[in-house]
Amino acid sequence: MRTLPFLTFSLLALTTQAAVVINSGTLGTPIPDDTDTGLVHSLAVADSFSVGSVSVSLNLSVPGGDYGWTGDLYAYLQHGAGLSVLLNRPGRTDGAPLGYGDNQSINVSFTDGAANGDVHNYRLNVTGSDVIPLTGPLTGAWQPDGRATDPAISLTADPRTALLGQFNGLDSAGTWTLFLADLSGGGRLQLDSWGVELSAFTPVPEPETVGCVAAVALLGFAAWRRPRR
Repeated sequence: MRTLPFLTFSLLALTTQAAVVINSGTLGTPIPDDTDTGLVHSLAVADSFSVGSVSVSLNLSVPGGDYGWTGDLYAYLQHGAGLSVLLNRPGRTDGAPLGYGDNQSINVSFTDGAANGDVHNYRLNVTGSDVIPLTGPLTGAWQPDGRATDPAISLTADPRTALLGQFNGLDSAGTWTLFLADLSGGGRLQLDSWGVELSAFTPVPEPETVGCVAAVALLGFAAWRRPRR
């Protein structure tokens, strides 16, 4: 029995996809209340490749018997020269300088293209109004806040220049650091767990390259089919 040369198939594999998922595990670490000192937690990634996309999971809860306001929160992810603002006082506007007053847990993921939209205005998506509070935890996939603005003056109208795309093209290896702060007094939340998923940059082949590889593959297939004496 004749076998189609492996070379024909291997030529069709123009690119490879790498991905790394790393999680903190259970933490249960309180976020200091009413201070910009905040809480810092880092994850180490050993695999080295050019980053093509990043997603982040974040799980915060209100300790039993306590309360904590989502609008107090400021959070960012940093790696190398990249920094993405995940939360920047959700709901903060000129008319609501303290942000959203939701006493709820947060169990979300962040990606730049998440269908739920900008997490800064999450009430609009969940309840349909900025003034209607949540009745349960904030969940689902959201776009990061992205406002690289001093959280003391951050507003909905600020430009979103610090999304997760800031990490694209960087080397994945090294330390990925989460910073979390509760910037208003009263109540507290805790960091239960977090993680990052890193996918490699995958170049799109030029049309000429695709055509050349396809032609070689067809020639190999024709040679394999040709009757032998």
